[in-house]
Amino acid sequence: MHFELSYGDIGILFFLTLGPLKAILPFARVTRGTEPAFRQAVAWRATAIATAIVLVVALLGPFVLTNWHVSPPAIIITGGIILFYQALRIVTQMPTAAAHRQPTGRPARRHPLQRLRFFR
Repeated sequence: MHFELSYGDIGILFFLTLGPLKAILPFARVTRGTEPAFRQAVAWRATAIATAIVLVVALLGPFVLTNWHVSPPAIIITGGIILFYQALRIVTQMPTAAAHRQPTGRPARRHPLQRLRFFR
């Protein structure tokens, strides 16, 4: 069995499993009530870190798998199990109480992450 993914297939897979749909809500929760400049700085740093991680995994992944003698069918089966598990979690996920709360009229406050030197 010969199985190849095109660049479009890989892009769709990354979008569905790691993509912005799963990152937007946590980002909005963490940066709620902060200044736009801080949100932009956090977004750019997160993008840079995620890009570096993807590049390292893409460059070192084949080397590690070859040294550990992991076969392509094992990777395909594992990937299928992970995708099925993620899809099942999304389908069975119950709505949270936080999604139904109305925003309050409180003034913007400094977020605890702003105290860290990395996020200034």
